[in-house]
Amino acid sequence: MWLDHLPASVAFCDVETTGLGNHDRIVSFGGIGMISRDLAKGRPDLAYLYLVFDPGMGNHRNAEQIHGFSDSALRLQDPFAVHAADVWRFLTSYELLVAHNAAFDLRFINREMRLSGLPALTRPVYCTMKAYRALDLGGSASLSAVCRHIKLARAGDLHDAIEDAWLAMQIYFWLHGCPLQGRLRGSLPRTPSNFRHAEIGPHRVDRQGPHGSGMSVKARRVTPPAAAHVVFPRSPGSVAWPPSARLTQPTTNAQSPQTLRPSTAAIAAAGNHSTSVRTPHRLERHIRLLLPLAFLSPRIVAGLLDGTAPAGLTITALARALPWSWAEQERRVGLHCN
Repeated sequence: MWLDHLPASVAFCDVETTGLGNHDRIVSFGGIGMISRDLAKGRPDLAYLYLVFDPGMGNHRNAEQIHGFSDSALRLQDPFAVHAADVWRFLTSYELLVAHNAAFDLRFINREMRLSGLPALTRPVYCTMKAYRALDLGGSASLSAVCRHIKLARAGDLHDAIEDAWLAMQIYFWLHGCPLQGRLRGSLPRTPSNFRHAEIGPHRVDRQGPHGSGMSVKARRVTPPAAAHVVFPRSPGSVAWPPSARLTQPTTNAQSPQTLRPSTAAIAAAGNHSTSVRTPHRLERHIRLLLPLAFLSPRIVAGLLDGTAPAGLTITALARALPWSWAEQERRVGLHCN
């Protein structure tokens, strides 16, 4: 029986990073733990660990487009060292570690362990990419290519650490003649368990988990711009962004000109430049990317809306590493004060 060829327990893992270099850092970690004998039940109980980190450096070019975490969102998170012991305990609780292109993942994980003062992982490692190449089927052995070969695919365009760990698990099953566990996909966590929400002064942005129609975002104790009317685009088959937004009047009697307040117009401008959001999971990443634009300078917002903004200014560029000071924002985009 195929079950006899599996180790007693297996941990499947994947990491997303700021880039591919030796000095790049982990952005997110996804781990799935499995007790092999539970597969005989038809629906095994899996353990999940899904975490996001502040890498202490910016994403390299195109990295954000791959994993979906903006620099501004990552600055709000804990560094890897805060959760290093949890990752180490999780991975050392299983007999075998499995990853697609395992050399890449383990190189980054062990480097983070060393920087956190923890020993390197010494468990046996199985690389599904190497195992697939050994079959000599030709073509690419990338995760996406192998998944296409066994009739699987990511839920969206973004690379998600927990989803990629799940895909590595399916490839492992396929390589060992095990039945694929496709129905378990719905149990994957959609949000890192340690994700830290944006909170600035009296303004708190709460992100509620998916409830059928997607993500609901509530901005509290802020004043919307006068006579602002926002229409969020929706295309057939997509989830309208955002599905729900509510702004309430602050309790204070006056606001300093420098008080940060979410700009509905800024979000609208961002929405009009974005691609359609096809899944709640991608919607969540889309919100994380665009959320800093809620604190965009009114002068920049006006320039975006009336077409007088500096040439070459894009929403994606604005969302990255956005300073809180309106004056500094305007200086960076070349919108000088009169």
